[in-house]
Amino acid sequence: ILFDTSLSHRWAGLETAYGHLVRTLHALGTQDQFALIPFDRKPADGSRLRPATPQDIEAELTTLRNRALGPGTNLPLALAEARKILGSKGRILLLTSGVGAGSSKTLKAALGPVPLFTAVTVGESTEALRAASTEVLSTTATEIEGDLFFKRLMETEAQPIQKARRSVSEDV
Repeated sequence: ILFDTSLSHRWAGLETAYGHLVRTLHALGTQDQFALIPFDRKPADGSRLRPATPQDIEAELTTLRNRALGPGTNLPLALAEARKILGSKGRILLLTSGVGAGSSKTLKAALGPVPLFTAVTVGESTEALRAASTEVLSTTATEIEGDLFFKRLMETEAQPIQKARRSVSEDV
């Protein structure tokens, strides 16, 4: 899980992203693993896969709450770090303001074959984010659209990356 801790993500966007994060972490089963990677101009050091136990979840949330917001956003670097931790299995949830995404070519190169589920919590998602993501949850999504997004994210077998990329709002 990539969590944007840049200054552009402060206030309401940060609160929305934190709500999405808690929802996702509490939906994980004890057999699941996760890595929480806060990032701004660079990803936090020391992120690793952890079992989804209540103790590990709380420890990661505490670490995140204690992290100061920083200037800048380097999403390609954060994606590369997540991919390094995951390898070619699993999926990435990106919780971001959407600022500083870079080009779709750069994002796709950093992402590799791993599906990316993006929740933009401030403003609109960029074309680059929409092109690189398997699904995008926008700030204008309805509750039903949000439920569908998180249901697809939590599916045991992630949809193949070759499937048509779509915005959640296209399904409803």
